[in-house]
Amino acid sequence: MHAMAVAGWSRRHPRLVDLGVVLAVFAGSVLVEPPPLPDPQGWNFSRPLVPAEVPLLAAGAAALLLRRSRPGAVWLVVAVLALADSLLLGGGTWRLAPALLAALYASASFGDRRWAFAAAVVSSAVVLPAAIGGGGFEALGTVAYLNVSWCGLAVVLGDAVRGHRAMAAAAVERAEQAEANRDEKARRLVAEERLRISRELHDSVAHKIAVVSVQAGVAEHLGEADPAAARGALAQVRAACGEALQEMNGMVGLLRTEAHSSIDPPAPGVADIHRLVAEVRAGGTRVVWREYGSDLRVPGHVGVHVYRIVQEALTNAARHGTGAVSLTTGQDTGGLTVEVCNDVRREPPAGEAGGGHGLTGMRERAALIGGTLSAGPEAGGRFAVRVAVPAGEGGRT
Repeated sequence: MHAMAVAGWSRRHPRLVDLGVVLAVFAGSVLVEPPPLPDPQGWNFSRPLVPAEVPLLAAGAAALLLRRSRPGAVWLVVAVLALADSLLLGGGTWRLAPALLAALYASASFGDRRWAFAAAVVSSAVVLPAAIGGGGFEALGTVAYLNVSWCGLAVVLGDAVRGHRAMAAAAVERAEQAEANRDEKARRLVAEERLRISRELHDSVAHKIAVVSVQAGVAEHLGEADPAAARGALAQVRAACGEALQEMNGMVGLLRTEAHSSIDPPAPGVADIHRLVAEVRAGGTRVVWREYGSDLRVPGHVGVHVYRIVQEALTNAARHGTGAVSLTTGQDTGGLTVEVCNDVRREPPAGEAGGGHGLTGMRERAALIGGTLSAGPEAGGRFAVRVAVPAGEGGRT
C-alpha cells in the first residue's frame, strides 16, 4: 500500500519528482567520492573533483528536467558534457556517470525503445570509456564490463518501468470502460423498465377507465328512463374502478421495492381473452369473435403481449368506434394472427392524431415478441389492427 501511495503521488507531481532527481544526481556527483580503481595501464579513476567540473555536473543534472519530454536530447547533452569533461579536464572520473545513467533510463522509460538501446551501446562503448580514460580506449580492459552492465541495466530498468506504466494505464482504461459500460447498462435497464411500466399502466388502467367512461355515460343516459339498467352500469363502473385501483396498487408496490420480488404478480395471457371479451360486451360493446385453427397456445411472455394488444385494440374500438367489433384470432403452422376491425367515427382513433400512445405501445409489444403490427383506416370507414407472430418467434409452441 505504501508503494502504491508513493507511485500515485509521483504521478500527480511529476515536476517535483524531476526536481528531486536533478538534486540527487547533482549532490551525488559533487559530494560522493568515487572509489579508487587502479588500472594496469596507469589510469587513475578516482581523480578528485576540480572546481571547473562543477558547471558541467550542474548542466548535466539540470538537463534531466526535460527527461520526460525530450529524453533523447537529454542523453545527447549529457554524453557531450561527459566527453567535454574528458577533453577539457583530462578525464579520469566517474562523476558524470550518474547523470548519464539517468539519461539512459529516461530514454528507455519516456522515449523510443530503439533509440534507448542504441544510446546504451554508444555510452558503454565510447562515452564512458572516453570520459574515464581521458579520450583513449585503454581503460576498456578494466571497466568494460562495468560500462556494459550499468548502461544496460539503466536501459532495461527504464524499459521495464515503461512496460509497467503501459500495463497500469491499460488496466485503468479497462476499468473506466467497464464502469462506463456498467453505468450505460444500468441506464438502459432503467429506461427499459420505465417503458415496460408505462406500457403496463397504459394498457391495463386505460382499459378500465374506458369501461368507466362508457358505463358512466350509460348510467347518465338511463338514469331516469331505466333506473335498473343505470344501477347495472354503475355497478360496472364500481367493479372497473376497483380492478384499476388493484392493478395500480400492485404496480406501485413493485416500484417501491428495492429489489425485484421472487414472486411476480399474476399476468394475463391468451387464455384470459375470453374474460376480456366478456368485460367489453358487458360494457355495451358488441364483439363478434371468430376463431380458427387450434386453441391459442403460446409461451407466457408472448401471451402477455398478445393479451395487451387485444385489450388495447378492443378499448380503442369501444371508445372511438360504432357498431359491432370484429375480433379474429387463429393459430396454425405459420404462427399466430390477431385482427380487430370496427367502424370508426370521424375523429381519428387514439394513438394517432389524437395524441395517445395506444398504437405505439401495441407496435412495441409486437416487436418484443418478434411479430409485426399494422394499424390504420381501410375502405368503407373501418379501422383495422392486425398482428402476426411467426411460429419461430413464439407464435406456436
